[in-house]
Amino acid sequence: MQANIVASEIRNPGHALPQAIKAAMIVVLSSFELVNIAYYVLLPWHQISANNAVAVSAATSLLGRPAGIAITLLVAVSCAGSITSNVFSVGRLTIAASQRNYLPAVFSKRGLPTNRSSEEEESISVFDAPLYVNHLLALSLY
Repeated sequence: MQANIVASEIRNPGHALPQAIKAAMIVVLSSFELVNIAYYVLLPWHQISANNAVAVSAATSLLGRPAGIAITLLVAVSCAGSITSNVFSVGRLTIAASQRNYLPAVFSKRGLPTNRSSEEEESISVFDAPLYVNHLLALSLY
């Protein structure tokens, strides 16, 4: 679903998106299977079933405590990347819905709020982030 949101922002989406989706599926599924096989090889079953952080346990048993810390940090970075992509896609989706009058018009505004008219604002604004949408998203998270 999120690929459709950004399709207008890439060149030749009809050709590029199917290729990217196929390649991503192959890489993600292969990586998932290989990592799960590695968990079963490295750890006994009772340790896997009793642990909530199997990746950290596997890295720690194979490479020691520093590897466990590194895996913990990589998981945190991965979570931050997921949040970033959600903010990006939700912002674009909300702007599109607002432009089609599914949501209030205030959510289609981008950039910093000013007292200028909309024509002047569009020609001068260099800050293109959907601030109103991001504020709405931040409020919805709490």
